[in-house]
Amino acid sequence: GVSCFDFSHKLDILVTGSIDHLIHVWNPYVPGKAIATMSGHTSTVIAVLLSNQLNAIFSYSQDEVLMCWDLYEHTLLQYVTVRFPFSQRLPDYGPRPLYHSSSSIMVTCNEHIAEYQLGITDHIGTVSGWNITTQKHPLCAALYSSCFHQVVVGGEGSEVNVWDVDSGEMVVQFGDCHGSNEITAMAIDASGRRLITGSRKGDIKVWNFLSGECQKNLDWFKGGQ
Repeated sequence: GVSCFDFSHKLDILVTGSIDHLIHVWNPYVPGKAIATMSGHTSTVIAVLLSNQLNAIFSYSQDEVLMCWDLYEHTLLQYVTVRFPFSQRLPDYGPRPLYHSSSSIMVTCNEHIAEYQLGITDHIGTVSGWNITTQKHPLCAALYSSCFHQVVVGGEGSEVNVWDVDSGEMVVQFGDCHGSNEITAMAIDASGRRLITGSRKGDIKVWNFLSGECQKNLDWFKGGQ
């Protein structure tokens, strides 16, 4: 059954969430069949919200997962797990836990509000409202680990950041990888579990990039990058 809905008069689109974890997009004048069905939640969808400005659908489920969907492609763009300090209290989301402003999406529960800043895409696809710079220094490389579904980036600041592809969140950051020397080369080993970095000084290090632990230091190539 339907647990929540939202309707856009401007777009003539109805979106419903249900107890079977699904989101349906409808033409309100053709109620017999949904335009699209989106799956991804693992518990009851308790709120949906249409954003004409972002051409997106936001959905929120009982297990505290907020998802953002493309309104026309019906694909998942991003998700984030919201952590409210419930303590011993049962969560009370009220009749409408999702709110949308021009620059943010808000989730309410009990006396708490979680706010997430949004980027606005203009007609040529440029994103404004977000600081899309993730590094303070120029990058050397951005590597993808299919084993962990993560992106590993590093560069001149001798710093490595690890990002989760699905949520867009930075999960690990470790700096001073090669002291004051910039990282000039990076690679992920064949297993997809180890990061190898080289510096302008000529030393090579092997890392567990999930913990930031340096496992080997190979300083054979002194005096050259």
